[in-house]
Amino acid sequence: MKTVAWLGHDLVLPGLLAAVTVSFHVKTFGAGGDLIVVPLFALMVYGLAVTNGGVARFLNSAVPQYLGRISYALYLVHGVAFSAFWFLMPTVKTMMGPITGAERWLYAAVFVILVIGVSHIVHYGFEKPARLYLLGLRKEEPHSAV
Repeated sequence: MKTVAWLGHDLVLPGLLAAVTVSFHVKTFGAGGDLIVVPLFALMVYGLAVTNGGVARFLNSAVPQYLGRISYALYLVHGVAFSAFWFLMPTVKTMMGPITGAERWLYAAVFVILVIGVSHIVHYGFEKPARLYLLGLRKEEPHSAV
């Protein structure tokens, strides 16, 4: 089997990410356009698995590792936060008047900071203690990998 390790090259991965992103937003292949997302995403995941360059160093740095640890809480919190912000936006527009491009970026930054902050609290204040508690209820030791 011929290797496709070149998919993990630091110049290929951004291209795969761009292709996945574009395929989510543009129907380039008619009605079945969404079908291209799956193989592109699979190629990107494989490339991320075999990379050992700058992308790997970035993904192994503190911020992506932290976001990975709290990712389930991010998943749970972001939808509720997005809904709250979506319904608050008309009130903000009424109070502040028309919103400029810079203010939109500020609004987005506040959203991201609040979501990460609340997710941190949910992860360390509820999710992790609940997981440890539930694991403590187990009668048997977890099975080891073979």
